[in-house]
Formats: sequence, structure tokens, C-alpha cells
Amino acid sequence: MEQIMARINQLEADAKPAIDKAARAGAEVIKEAIKENTKDSRKDEIIIEKVKDGEYKVATSKDYFEAHWEEFGTSSHIIKKKKKGILSDGENNFGKEVHHPGTTPKPFFESTYLQNIDEAQKEIKKVLKRELDL
Repeated sequence: MEQIMARINQLEADAKPAIDKAARAGAEVIKEAIKENTKDSRKDEIIIEKVKDGEYKVATSKDYFEAHWEEFGTSSHIIKKKKKGILSDGENNFGKEVHHPGTTPKPFFESTYLQNIDEAQKEIKKVLKRELDL
């Protein structure tokens, strides 16, 4: 029984790095697909973050805070100045407040993920087979 348990523990130890590599490879597929649907100036801000061993997420860097607005849109709202002076975009002066009409969602993140999940799963299987000699 001790030999069986030792073998099971060894298999588990061998599988962890393979699972981690496979998860990273799947995330890479999704990341590259999302980058294809992202503005050129923002492509480098699509990143992969390790959540824990064997789990990664594709996200946007903190510098790309507008991604949420692009993905989900915004409702109409009032923008008020925060300091003395007036609101301006550098060319036009808007006064102390402006009514923003909101924006229409332009999903690029979730829709790209859904369109490419099968390809990511294929890559995960390929890496697992290679790493585990299956």
C-alpha cells in the first residue's frame, strides 16, 4: 500500500508543472486572439496574470482602464470639474460641467474569448499530452 501511495504522490507532483504549463498555453491562445481585436495602441496592455498554480487569467493592465468602458459601454452622466477652472479637451472649453451621452458597448474581450475557447482547450490538451508523455 505504501508503494501505491508513493506512486500516486509522485504522479501528482509530476502533473502539477504540466497542468501549469498547459493552463498558461491556453491563456496565451486567448491573449493573442484578444490582441488581434484590440486597438494597436493598446495591444501591449493585454496581459496574462497567474492566479495560482494551474490557473491564469487574461486581463488588461491597470493602464488600460478604458477597456471596461469599451466592453460594457457607459450610461449617460454628468462630468464635473474637480479643481478650479473649466473642463477642456485642449481645444474646446466645456465649462464647469458637461453632460456625457454615454457610449455603446463594443465588446471585444468576452466575445473573443468565447470564439477562441475551443482553440485554447486544444492547446491545453496538446501541452498536457506532451508534458505527461500521454
